[in-house]
Amino acid sequence: MRVLFASLASVGHTYPLVPLAIATRDAGHEVHFAAGEEVHAPLAAHGLRPFRPAPSAPRSWSCPRGPTSSPTPTPSAPRAPGCAFSPTS
Repeated sequence: MRVLFASLASVGHTYPLVPLAIATRDAGHEVHFAAGEEVHAPLAAHGLRPFRPAPSAPRSWSCPRGPTSSPTPTPSAPRAPGCAFSPTS
């Protein structure tokens, strides 16, 4: 099985996943690790195949915020790309 671990490019987000990724690899699975280049060296040292994911979405794709947004999705309202909630009218 192929397993992808993904993390922000900080040691606080990446390092806790390393033991799980190593155990997954040692169990015979193909492991890859998507993270920023800042943590590639320690990941590669453990054989975890790090790569840099695509850059973030443009700012224009950001979720709407403020008084017109709702934290709860509503089926009738379309979701903005990458948002966990839908804007309300």
